[in-house]
Amino acid sequence: MKRVILFFVIIVSCLLSDGYAQEANKAPTLKGHNHQAMMDMKKNYIKTNFEVASDREAAFWTAYDEYTEAEMRIYKEQNQLKSQANLPHRGDTTALTDEQILQKYSINLQTKKKLLVAEEAFFEKLKKALTPQEMDAYYKCEKKFLRMAVSKQKEGRLGEGTR
Repeated sequence: MKRVILFFVIIVSCLLSDGYAQEANKAPTLKGHNHQAMMDMKKNYIKTNFEVASDREAAFWTAYDEYTEAEMRIYKEQNQLKSQANLPHRGDTTALTDEQILQKYSINLQTKKKLLVAEEAFFEKLKKALTPQEMDAYYKCEKKFLRMAVSKQKEGRLGEGTR
């Protein structure tokens, strides 16, 4: 599970670092590195591919939505901190001073810590909302989505279908 979380954090960090807004009427893709579009695709994938008992469904989706909102807030804070410090969100760091390099990675580490706290809170809510078998199915579904997203992003066609 740690590998899945780390993998997701790395992917989302990369996607957010250049976060360009997309036109409202376009289908969501990650060619513009839009984190919200990826989160929407992930949620749609989970809705389609993850089955939860109807009496636990509301609790699951409430926990899921709270977690994704926290995640978005954390990444926005990271981007704001980097912008305020005049730091690049990613890319070449050769033009940065030693102090700026340390500040950039300190901000990244703070973000990872905040994400871990949010993930732990989500996990605790999942334990209350789902059976252990449903939790396992959820994490497998999430992992499958991430693999598919990385594969399609490499091919330059993320957003063309998530099944």
